[in-house]
Amino acid sequence: MAARIGELLVKKGVVIGEQVEEALEIQKEKKMRLGEILVELGYINSRDLTRMLCEQTNMPYMELQSKMLDLSIVNSFPMRFLYKNNIIPLYEIDEVLYVATGDPTNRNIVNKLQEFTNKEIVLFGAEPEQIAELLNKYLTTDPKHRKVKK
Repeated sequence: MAARIGELLVKKGVVIGEQVEEALEIQKEKKMRLGEILVELGYINSRDLTRMLCEQTNMPYMELQSKMLDLSIVNSFPMRFLYKNNIIPLYEIDEVLYVATGDPTNRNIVNKLQEFTNKEIVLFGAEPEQIAELLNKYLTTDPKHRKVKK
């Protein structure tokens, strides 16, 4: 069984036990994930959290760059779907679609993606802010170039 995220962050020296304990106390009051609370408290940044979540889920982590994107693929998915799920399709090779996700713990995203493609999906974890930045920069809002979910 994979280590819990708090345990993993302490083991890797990213936070100390007292910080995790503080976040766990806050978690009792707020309906938030432990990692999100640690980010909110300023004990870790979203990149550290995403890297640890990737390690926890055995998913490769990727630093995104705009040159990785095939814009025709990005724009073939509904804009709202990409933003809501914090994902960005990167490129495809043969019948495999490579997708970055800002939430490596959300394995249901593969099933959701299958609503729009019959390709095999390979997921990479990436910093959520990088995904949002790329979506903001490269998604077209022209409805003639958007795929709409039926």
